[in-house]
Amino acid sequence: MNRAIQEAVSTVVLFKLKDPRVKNVTVLRAEATEDLRQAKVYVSVMGDEKRQLLTMKGLDSARGFLQSKVAERLMTKQTPILTFVLDGSV
Repeated sequence: MNRAIQEAVSTVVLFKLKDPRVKNVTVLRAEATEDLRQAKVYVSVMGDEKRQLLTMKGLDSARGFLQSKVAERLMTKQTPILTFVLDGSV
């Protein structure tokens, strides 16, 4: 399930998200809870700290859109609430 969430978010960010703040984002992994109520999506953003903060704000504002697209892809009873985490290890 984690892999499916990761792929769904990656595809939407790459092809369907039109927010100009969201650029140079790589979805590294997703970790969903056992009951699929929540999922942390770890992302890497190329650029300086200002660019990273702006991109994270863009992702947070597009959360509802991203969740709806994940729901379409997963086709499960419960749609996870997405939380975006900036992974600085890359």
